Amino acid sequence: LKLIDMDVDWKSRLHFYSVAARLMRRILVDHARQKNSAKRGVHYQRVDLDQVAELNSDHTTELIDIDNLLNQLEQFDQRACRMFELRLFSGLTNAEIAAVENLSIATVEREIRTARAWIKNEMVNP
Repeated sequence: LKLIDMDVDWKSRLHFYSVAARLMRRILVDHARQKNSAKRGVHYQRVDLDQVAELNSDHTTELIDIDNLLNQLEQFDQRACRMFELRLFSGLTNAEIAAVENLSIATVEREIRTARAWIKNEMVNP
């Protein structure tokens, strides 16, 4: 519904998917934060990042942790963060991301590996 209400001149497929992924991320994280508003503190837990789309109400803390990590990753590598966000919140495959970003599948896979390695390192050494 938020996409429909937006007055945007869609420039490309990438533009649409990027906005959609960012909105999906915001919606899920805002919901998780509302649900956990009474809780304080952040405790990093190991999460299988490929399963983010399947997170349910019992995993709101993990979703907030992932959002925090993605915000940090964006400071480190914006392109890797954007591709990882497309993968997690739009559900695009590597091949679809490559088509949308106009990159090779190998480049997309490399960027996603970079993002995963960075996130794994941050989870181990917060």
